[in-house]
Amino acid sequence: MDVLLDSNIYLEDLKMTGNQFAELFAYVRRTGSRLLLPDLVREEVATRYLERLMETSRKAQSAHDNLWKLSTSGGPQFKGPQFDEEVQSLLKRMQRPSKGVPVVEVDDYSWIDVKEVVRRGIHRKRPASEGGEELRDVILWLLTLTVAKNSPSGIAFISKDKTFAAEDGHTLHADLSEDVNSLGAPLDFYPGIREFVVAKALDHEPADADWFFSLVPLKKVQDFTTDLMLRSSTRVGNIVAADLKELEFERATRYKVGEHAYFIEASFHGCAGLSIEELPQYLNYVDVKTEPVAQQWTVGPMVPLQTIGYGWVENANLAFANAYSSWNLAFPSSGVFSANVAKAQLRKYVCSFRASFSARALDNKLESLEADAIQFRSFLPDEGERPGTAGSG
Repeated sequence: MDVLLDSNIYLEDLKMTGNQFAELFAYVRRTGSRLLLPDLVREEVATRYLERLMETSRKAQSAHDNLWKLSTSGGPQFKGPQFDEEVQSLLKRMQRPSKGVPVVEVDDYSWIDVKEVVRRGIHRKRPASEGGEELRDVILWLLTLTVAKNSPSGIAFISKDKTFAAEDGHTLHADLSEDVNSLGAPLDFYPGIREFVVAKALDHEPADADWFFSLVPLKKVQDFTTDLMLRSSTRVGNIVAADLKELEFERATRYKVGEHAYFIEASFHGCAGLSIEELPQYLNYVDVKTEPVAQQWTVGPMVPLQTIGYGWVENANLAFANAYSSWNLAFPSSGVFSANVAKAQLRKYVCSFRASFSARALDNKLESLEADAIQFRSFLPDEGERPGTAGSG
């Protein structure tokens, strides 16, 4: 069965090196299948990637410039990536993602009926949205149907876009199932690579803790869990330190994906102590002046300080009314005011959590391990700890 991936699948793992992509490629090689790459998917991935590069580069340059403004010596010139080269590198990777994985580019739209695209938009028929939008999805769907109808082995269409899915989030929407049935197209829908891999597994069975730990050392799971916490964001600030208090095996399932190959999913639960750098979430008015002054403002929770510069309050109202509307803050009707911004505070928290992992094994040897997600079940201040100023030592 050939596989067609939507843009959102590529954008989750642009390097295509994670466990799920590795298992997808293993399936393609094992079954003699192909990856189908529509032109509109390729172009959308490239465009979104370029936007990410430019935005991240902009933030990096701003941080670089601010760093050397604080320094008493001159700093090196900021050098960002070559955007065109990066995008071309990504496109080449999409065309040749892994050894033994053939990619067929789909760029023939002659079979797409423009009237059908318009009809679905007017009548809000999926994958068009209730507002008659998402016509890009309509085109992709009609293209997928055409390819599936002409494919002897069938098509697996993988997309996280909710316009394709039913309310359960896992199966194809009824309107689209009707399309598949009426055309007789051999087409299966999956909301992610993980669901595809699990569905195509040769067999599966539960795995106990002894088997899992014979494959994956506990210390590795602990290290991955801690790293995952440090890369997670919270509603109150940034996690700067994590101390695991407890980590217990919950369950695991091993899916046979080859003669001696397994895709493994496992979950753990536990508790930890966290040190969080709380960020200012309010403004403290100090004075109101009749002349313009340069000030700094916070623009919302967990957002770095930005400089507004000179300006009157009437203009500031226009610029920040939306940002502060949820706080019910009132600006003075005239003049310019300054803010006394509180310093970030380090505070201790205690949490319980559930962490999910995926792994690949060959001949009972670990090939790779990934920490996929963490969910904080409870998240409370440690009342036994007093907050201190961040960076105060």
